[in-house]
Amino acid sequence: MLLEDAVLVVAHPDDEILWFSSIIEYVEKVVVCFLGNEAKYPERAAKRQRVLDRHPIDMTCLGLDVDTPEPAVHDALVQEVDGYTFALTHNPWGEYGHPLHVQTNRTVSRIVDNVWFSNYAHQRIQKVWAPEEPFTLPTDRALAHQVRDLYIEEGCWTAPRGYQWPTFEMFARFPHSEERSNHPFPLHVLDW
Repeated sequence: MLLEDAVLVVAHPDDEILWFSSIIEYVEKVVVCFLGNEAKYPERAAKRQRVLDRHPIDMTCLGLDVDTPEPAVHDALVQEVDGYTFALTHNPWGEYGHPLHVQTNRTVSRIVDNVWFSNYAHQRIQKVWAPEEPFTLPTDRALAHQVRDLYIEEGCWTAPRGYQWPTFEMFARFPHSEERSNHPFPLHVLDW
């Protein structure tokens, strides 16, 4: 897998570093879908935008509100990811069950044929089977801490302050319906 030909698509600012610290510097493009929830947290979008303006990785932010209808999310993403050979995004269960992570996975999977996802999961998820062997990369803890500190400084970090990144991250290819899963996919179990 050549990450230079890949696009990384995440739902929110800070997802790029929480779930993809090992690959964010190597993909060709990073796309962030949702900037905030104007109705519920009007100040969060501005805080997140300030982090993105100072972020060490150049990212494309669609700036969508969390209430944006799925067809509009799809149309916005097509403009950014169409033509890529493969994409990396949230896993089908949304890491800890976040509905916008699940929606992002489903939307990207409708646009790009070759989609890979991360191995983070809430403790409710016990086993996942991947259609082929996953690839593993070391997390970039120095970059992760640098970016986490930007989010904390702006008051928009969404993970627990004491969150510790695992040593490695794994990524598996999203199975097509005709494929049978026969490889266990080790999970990083979250306790939050």
